[in-house]
Amino acid sequence: MTLIAIFIMALIPGIAARYPRSAEGRIRDFLLDHANFSLRERPVKNSSHPTHVTLKVAFFAMIDLNERDEVITTASWLTAQWIDERLTWDPADFDGTDLIIMDTDEIWVPKIILSGSLETDSIGVIGTHKGSILLTSDGEVNLGTPYVQATNCPLSVRYFPFDSQVCPFEFIPENQLLEHVNLTVEVNPTGPGLDTNEWTLLETNVTNLSFEIVNHTSNRPTSYISVALLCIHIERDPWYYINTLFIPSSMMCLLSFMTFVAPTDSGERISIGISMILGLTVFQLLVSDTLPTASKDSPILGQFMNMNFFLACLTVPFSIGNINVAYGDSKLHLMKYGCVRKTLLEILPWLIWLPTYTDRVSKVIAKEEDHQASAFTTEGKDIDGYQMRVETLSMAATPKRNKVSPLPAAPQSPKEGLTGSEKAKLEARTVALVMDRLTLLVFVLVFCGYAINIWIQFQGDVGPRSCSGSDEP
Repeated sequence: MTLIAIFIMALIPGIAARYPRSAEGRIRDFLLDHANFSLRERPVKNSSHPTHVTLKVAFFAMIDLNERDEVITTASWLTAQWIDERLTWDPADFDGTDLIIMDTDEIWVPKIILSGSLETDSIGVIGTHKGSILLTSDGEVNLGTPYVQATNCPLSVRYFPFDSQVCPFEFIPENQLLEHVNLTVEVNPTGPGLDTNEWTLLETNVTNLSFEIVNHTSNRPTSYISVALLCIHIERDPWYYINTLFIPSSMMCLLSFMTFVAPTDSGERISIGISMILGLTVFQLLVSDTLPTASKDSPILGQFMNMNFFLACLTVPFSIGNINVAYGDSKLHLMKYGCVRKTLLEILPWLIWLPTYTDRVSKVIAKEEDHQASAFTTEGKDIDGYQMRVETLSMAATPKRNKVSPLPAAPQSPKEGLTGSEKAKLEARTVALVMDRLTLLVFVLVFCGYAINIWIQFQGDVGPRSCSGSDEP
């Protein structure tokens, strides 16, 4: 056995000469293979000095923004930088090698968490289980790792869809006091960014804070923890919702007003109103499926949709009332007052460009006279104030002869040519038509006024909320 051991030891120098260690391997042995190195200790020679960790965030894409659940999902590249005072070497001693690659489980790595993360696997942003390390000869450590995070993003939908939102990302060292780890965050502007078809990135703000930790023991001094707050400001493109919600719902509401234009005897007035109400109900469901259910601020769009729905619903009872006026069996009681009668039958029709009651009576009388005149042919001339008519009579037993007979007396005045029931019906039709036009005018004015009010409310949006936080002590 002794001879075999001697033989193997004699071969080792030859094998080592044939397969020499690389510079990176020798640096690794130089840095890690000694008794004083421990990856559990902070990388400082003086324990009273904190380790300064810089976390650089480069956003690549916004995968999704779930407005109903208030969750934003983003993809980014994270780079953590710090100085490990124990891991330095002279490149001249190792063939000029200035950079080596190491694993995260070989040296000390800060544990950084994202406090607003909604997935257990994504809470730890930086740790011994993620990424790879680039180590330079001066002890600078660069740990890079891709990161897809789903975080809570409180939304304010007051001005939806003309809104802008602020989504915070709060990075905290895990159980590391400020005197041990001082964390700062920077945003790397390189990369595609967070712009999507619906959202545009306005700006990113970073605030590095420190919060006091409540100590439950009286013999401990006040302690602080380092917190880095990164906020992204995004703005929505409203044109999709304008084309799919605002314009269609407004058109449906206005079309429901057309029930006051349709003739009262067409039989389609109520069906038009009901159809528009059903259409607006569908749009209400679309809005409710989009907006968060627990929003503190009532969205202005919801108020606008509710007003459209309310006006469309009102068209049905108003139309039924006007139909009852036009075809009611009883005479209108208000017509017994002279001022009301004159206002409804003469003044209001003239103001809204409708034929007055007198014009309608004259038109009816003229139609009746034309109908009577077309019932027979006339020839002859005036004799003593009467129009003489020649009628040709066919008689079976006698030869043809001409008979001269006078026509009825001259036509009466328009009001005298109608019976009482005909006058009452004509009055009812006139009043119903006036009420239709007045109701249409009132509904259109209310809609326009409320639409202007909604537009003014949308102008009150002062932009995204600020990225708030406590000041450092």
